[in-house]
Amino acid sequence: MVKMSRRQIRRLEETMRRKDEEEDESDEDVHASKKGLLSFALLDAGEDEEQEDDERKEEQEEEQEEEKKQPEVKEEGDEGGEESSNKKKKKKKKGKTSQQEAQQDDESLDQLLLQSSQPLPAPSSSQLQGERLLDELLLLDLPCLNADREMKKLFGASALDQRPPPAMRRPGRQAATQRVAKRTSIVSFRKHWPSLARSGVSMRYAEGPGGGGARGAYFELAYDADYIKAQESFLAMAATHDPQNIADLLHEQPFHLDTLLQMSEISAQMGEQQSSSDFLERAVYVLEAAFHPSFLAGMSGGKSGEERTRMDFDEEKNQVLFHVLFRQMHLVGRRGCNRTALELAKMILALSPLHDPLGILLCIDYYALRSRMFRFVLVLHEFYKTVPSSHPQFHVATLPNFLYSSALATWSMQTAGVRDATPDHISNLLQVEDQTANTKLQEALACYPEVLILLLEKACVVTHSGPWASILQHPHFARARESETSNMQNIINIFVERNITLWKTTTALQWLQDNAQTLINRLNANDLKKKRDSRRPLPAGLYRHLLVNNFSDAITTIPREALEEGGGGGVVERGFAEAGQDPPGLNRLDATANPLLLFLQSMLPWNAAPLPANEDDADEMLARRLQAEMLEEDEDED
Repeated sequence: MVKMSRRQIRRLEETMRRKDEEEDESDEDVHASKKGLLSFALLDAGEDEEQEDDERKEEQEEEQEEEKKQPEVKEEGDEGGEESSNKKKKKKKKGKTSQQEAQQDDESLDQLLLQSSQPLPAPSSSQLQGERLLDELLLLDLPCLNADREMKKLFGASALDQRPPPAMRRPGRQAATQRVAKRTSIVSFRKHWPSLARSGVSMRYAEGPGGGGARGAYFELAYDADYIKAQESFLAMAATHDPQNIADLLHEQPFHLDTLLQMSEISAQMGEQQSSSDFLERAVYVLEAAFHPSFLAGMSGGKSGEERTRMDFDEEKNQVLFHVLFRQMHLVGRRGCNRTALELAKMILALSPLHDPLGILLCIDYYALRSRMFRFVLVLHEFYKTVPSSHPQFHVATLPNFLYSSALATWSMQTAGVRDATPDHISNLLQVEDQTANTKLQEALACYPEVLILLLEKACVVTHSGPWASILQHPHFARARESETSNMQNIINIFVERNITLWKTTTALQWLQDNAQTLINRLNANDLKKKRDSRRPLPAGLYRHLLVNNFSDAITTIPREALEEGGGGGVVERGFAEAGQDPPGLNRLDATANPLLLFLQSMLPWNAAPLPANEDDADEMLARRLQAEMLEEDEDED
């Protein structure tokens, strides 16, 4: 521990005070006159001289106090001359000693200042190398972040005809809104949205975890006073468990993030998928309009490796950004825009690559395979096999999705002959281990046999007879579920739910069957048990909090009859009506149209039934429906 004198302490306090004053002065008015600046400069110079004089006086006083403390020895005769000369020598030595002590004090002070500016030790070189390599893997392709662009590329411009186009330039506030929309990369502004004058959400630089010693440029979301009041209102409305209260709040706060997320969830539960996606896209737009200019630049190669964009998920105010992007990833993936979903997955993972709070590593391989970026899967798997295990997330190389997806990626290139779409800068990052697809699949089956059982169940394959029956009766597969932990079972369930569409094809199932048969013929039960037990254990809490439903494309809806009986029906429609808007994609049918055509059109999910104005209209509609049914019966008899 470094000892500090009173003078050092005062100098340290003075240094910190001046540093704070300089920071405060940077926020003041810069239009000061030259005369004022000169006066302040002379004043500072005078203060410095006075301070130096005070320090010299203090040093002299300290030396005098030390001399008084030393015992005085008086001797007689000739020794008096020696004593006089010794005192002079001691005085010279004392002068040199005081200079050395002052120099040591300065060095100690510099050391303390340096330690205060570097609160955390630098990470190891191997850890830095691993993080930089992962940053290169997760670099974003900004044009691929827009789902509309991919839909137009896949299905043509007609695929966007039913979607609201971006707003046209209008004077006043609408023109300002359009200027903001031009800077967005993920979602374009829709013309039926309210004007975004000020959302109350912004983004700024922040200290990283541990006092700023973490690597990367950290950002955080910030909210103004009006937004904080809206958040308090949202929490109060959510506590009532009444969807209508949420819809009313959305009318007052059309760009409040949590309200938009909640309305998106309510709409999805009611089967209003287009309304659900509209609310979610509006939330994405609010966040993207608030992005710091350097936020996306640090994720797309616009900055050096030391300035990669990061965000701390543990900060509660930042979590809404992670959840909105996660929901958007699943939304565009459900639409078939897999490359956009992959870029969003890379974006979320790049914000917190060593923690992965939302489990992106459990689904990023799926979107890469669907995008035919097979080399990306292989390089990412190889990365997690080669980096040092200095963090629990580096154990993901042994996760079932990486083992099975790596085998499927190799098989797609080697056997199926599918062209790889991975960019060259990713393919050349790491030398991938040269193994055949069959070898990789057999290794995956040896480590995780229960995956095969769940895949067959999910694909509705008949397993009680034929070749599958003999395979599943082998002890390696028959006892597969006995020793799995609940944590690993949850991860396996997520993989099967997410990736079943890739494995339920006839060719993939036949490939699974051939390699499962080869595996049990080549190794006995004991060898397979040793192989399974040798896999690397996962940390106890890894991905325990994740839910299978969050990785599923299946949409769970509440029947409309239940909504009408239990209340809540029409909440989405009323929410749009109170905002002076029509729900996107909702087509009201004409009650006076042809009865048979009206009956057929009412069966389509995006058409809403006509609403009767009074009881007479309701009776007329019932008569028309009965007439349509009679016509249908006559046609069947003919």
